Amino acid sequence: VREFHEKQCRRRAEWRCREETRLAQLRRDMEEHARRDKERVQFRENLLQHRLQEQQAKERLKQREEEAREERLQTLRNQVSIVAEADPERMMGQTEAWRTHLHPDKEDFVLQRPLYPLHTYTDTQ
Repeated sequence: VREFHEKQCRRRAEWRCREETRLAQLRRDMEEHARRDKERVQFRENLLQHRLQEQQAKERLKQREEEAREERLQTLRNQVSIVAEADPERMMGQTEAWRTHLHPDKEDFVLQRPLYPLHTYTDTQ
């Protein structure tokens, strides 16, 4: 009986030793896994931060280009802006063509006359 108990105690001791070794190895593996996870998370955060910085730089560059473009367009608008004064009498008055239409007997303005005289042969000549 004593021998049986001693044998059982040795088996339990061996089992405890194996379990402690296995648990120690499992802890080491878990710590290594946690360390790798932290490194991976840090790498991803750095990568995300880098992408955000690049995106912000692109946005700033695009904004500067847009401002420069708008400034060039405004300069062009200022160059071609209308400088005519408001003249309501002229705006509401009759045009020269309308006056000729109303008074066709006046030959001051001939709408269909050529811009300059031609000195060439005609089709009948």
